[in-house]
Amino acid sequence: MEVVEAVYENDVLRPLKKLNLPEHTRVRIVITPDIDEIIDSMLIRKVEKINYKRLKEAYYESL
Repeated sequence: MEVVEAVYENDVLRPLKKLNLPEHTRVRIVITPDIDEIIDSMLIRKVEKINYKRLKEAYYESL
């Protein structure tokens, strides 16, 4: 399994990186909010000692 971020524009999901897939490969897409939106919705204030980059990486590793 691979997690790939994408942008939804004009009814099309556009991956933010090149996918190593043959043409016409079927995939399953699970829509989740961006981790930044999750953090904001939890009202977590950005504290100097919290490594938000690592927090975001840990979130995507857990998927």
